[in-house]
Amino acid sequence: MVVDAINDAVRGFAGIESPTDDQTLLAVRWRDSAETLGVCNPPLKPSTRRRTNARTSVTTQQKALAINLAAKWYGSFAEIGAGQEVGRWFFKVGGAAGTVAKTISAYDMAISDSVYGPSKRYVSRERLQSMLEREFSQVSGQLGEKLGNKRCFFAFADTVATRRFRNPEHGRGWIGVRLQNEPGAEPSQITLHAHLLDESAEREQEALGILGVNLLYGASSCTRFR
Repeated sequence: MVVDAINDAVRGFAGIESPTDDQTLLAVRWRDSAETLGVCNPPLKPSTRRRTNARTSVTTQQKALAINLAAKWYGSFAEIGAGQEVGRWFFKVGGAAGTVAKTISAYDMAISDSVYGPSKRYVSRERLQSMLEREFSQVSGQLGEKLGNKRCFFAFADTVATRRFRNPEHGRGWIGVRLQNEPGAEPSQITLHAHLLDESAEREQEALGILGVNLLYGASSCTRFR
């Protein structure tokens, strides 16, 4: 199952709490640097696991670049409320044309409603679900005939409220990915509820970007070595 891979993807983060019901609740705190927060143990081939317990750390930049260069997963990034921090990584490292079909940030509430439908709360699981459904449906529907037999489609989405000026509350948000394990397969989905524990909105945004890359890297690792 795709969900199993998230255990490796989030190992570099602090304050991971136990899952409740069918969701995973994460409390994320910035550590010494972006690279420290982004380092976690990558998945290895089963044969390698049998030979050694040692694993090599991989940076966030390396993970994003590996996904881009694999040219296997293709999809959209929809991010609301904290910039486009996840999608930015894939452009920053190069080779984004291999992964990114679309990015969008429907920040205004009226525009968000026109794209994803009305919602009582904008930082909510309900809004995240409508984003994932809409984005995956568009990518797979419009590109299926052209790429559906050779690419795994995905939709990444987050709706997040970071720390606000003169507001002491920590940021929080919903993050998720819907993706195919194989071309043409029914999609699987991972949903996370994250609490951002940094003391500035800027660091919360950067932590969110790293978390998103780790989520995609962990999810895609389920099929990387098949």
